[in-house]
Amino acid sequence: WRCMVGNSIQDPCFTAAGGNVFCPEDPANNAGMVIKLTKPLPAAEAATSTGNWAWRLELANGVFCSPFTGTRPLIDGQMGIYSCTPGAEQQNLMLMGDLNDSSSTWTAQEAVISQLGNTYSISSSSTVPVEIVWQ
Repeated sequence: WRCMVGNSIQDPCFTAAGGNVFCPEDPANNAGMVIKLTKPLPAAEAATSTGNWAWRLELANGVFCSPFTGTRPLIDGQMGIYSCTPGAEQQNLMLMGDLNDSSSTWTAQEAVISQLGNTYSISSSSTVPVEIVWQ
């Protein structure tokens, strides 16, 4: 589920007991937010997604990434699919394109994004292994 608390969007949230939903913030440590619903959830609808989609993932370098939930950025002709926590040098990181699940170790195309005024560009990119996938 996609939930709102004030002006803040919590996505994803999962049905929990007692008329609540749980919205994970740090799934590696089972930490997140429990929201008491003000009205019942609507009837569930079947969702379709590709097998290589994740609602959260951790790269082998310890960076966590989550999918963009609104408009996805197009930078240098490439679609940003996942937004990531800053890297070791506090770089702006993004995963471009789909995750590659063609081998036992999934990989992703990680891009370092730079900004000059209102213009964004890819400073560098590399293929990185994915450590953990939450689906």
